[in-house]
Amino acid sequence: MFLSAAAVALLLSTCAVRSLVFPGAQPGGCSPDSKYGHAEQYVSFTMGDGTVLRGWLFNRGAEAPLVVMYGGNSINAGDFSDYADEDTARSYLLVNYRGYGGSGGSPTERDIVEDSCAVLDQAKEKLGQPAATTLVGFSIGTGVAMQVAAAKNPDKVVLICPFDSLVNVACDFIPGIPNAVVEDKFVSTDYAKKVTCDVAILRADSDEIVLPPRTDALRESFGRPVTEKTFHATHNTIFNAEGFHDAFFAELK
Repeated sequence: MFLSAAAVALLLSTCAVRSLVFPGAQPGGCSPDSKYGHAEQYVSFTMGDGTVLRGWLFNRGAEAPLVVMYGGNSINAGDFSDYADEDTARSYLLVNYRGYGGSGGSPTERDIVEDSCAVLDQAKEKLGQPAATTLVGFSIGTGVAMQVAAAKNPDKVVLICPFDSLVNVACDFIPGIPNAVVEDKFVSTDYAKKVTCDVAILRADSDEIVLPPRTDALRESFGRPVTEKTFHATHNTIFNAEGFHDAFFAELK
């Protein structure tokens, strides 16, 4: 397939590609933090370069398990606050990526991963030592969760609609995209062998964004059995799929 001159020009613009990868960082790209309330749980974390990230830390005590959730590319982390409200036996960490919600800065894959590792360390200091830590990623957040898991060795990783690499996802729709054009590649298969904890994959049978080969390739890259459950849903309706609610909570440590 040959791309038009206009398409090539668009793809060769790093800013244009990055805005497609992280639409939630564009004006109006995701909901404002004020939509979600929870003022007592609203916290900030300062990164090494001075960037301030904001989100929510639901502290259920030093010995409670901790769940850390990484959202999709247009999601405010506050969208997951309903889970924290319902599940009062666990602490929840929901922090917006750079440029999302009330967080400062502009997102890149490298910064988001480094931020997520630093935020996890700071949150554990605030909480004490959690009984266990589960990292949960949805869509592009699975790419974040995989890299944080490889670096921080949590007790479990739950991947919702995951993929092998963002470049491969893009190539399913626009064949021939040069690898160099997409700077934020999120190649989760590069980290699979470094993730030694339990892994669960929750996938949608009608996912129109992450096609089945992308999730299959990631699953196979672990080189060991992982839990996998499939729900009758599309990419963005999986959270409302029959059986998902109970299955999600059952996978948490």
